[in-house]
Amino acid sequence: MTQDIPAGEVLRAPKRSERLRQRAAWMYFVEEMTQSAIAEALGVGRVTVVRMLAEAKALGEVRIALSRGDAELGGLEASLCRLYGFSEAIVAPLSSATAGAGDVLTGIAAGLLAQGMPAFEAAAAAVWLHGEAALCVGPGLIAEDLPEALPGVYRALLA
Repeated sequence: MTQDIPAGEVLRAPKRSERLRQRAAWMYFVEEMTQSAIAEALGVGRVTVVRMLAEAKALGEVRIALSRGDAELGGLEASLCRLYGFSEAIVAPLSSATAGAGDVLTGIAAGLLAQGMPAFEAAAAAVWLHGEAALCVGPGLIAEDLPEALPGVYRALLA
């Protein structure tokens, strides 16, 4: 937690409260300790830890960043829960980000639905099959490679 000191400014030791707040933030966000464990380690109450973490965020000592694509997944999950009354939804990022791969995934799911598989199971199976096909093809795949890899995925699954 170093800072550049502007020319002509006197270097001062951080106050105990600053050090404590920064240590609590480090323990929580980097070491992934619970608030109760931090309180015990620092000799303060859990409410104090909550306050220090909030202050660290408000003062810009803690910055949380999500990559754009993954950050949008949480919003999609919340929308699915509201729209369909789900208690929980998990939206996974598409690992094979190549043009047309989503169309192939949709086709796999539609094929499973057409065979009478329930919607949730069809979606889960389609995602798994799609991912396995992508792993079989490997780097450099194009969307057209995925359907061609599916028979091998099915053979391995049923072997």
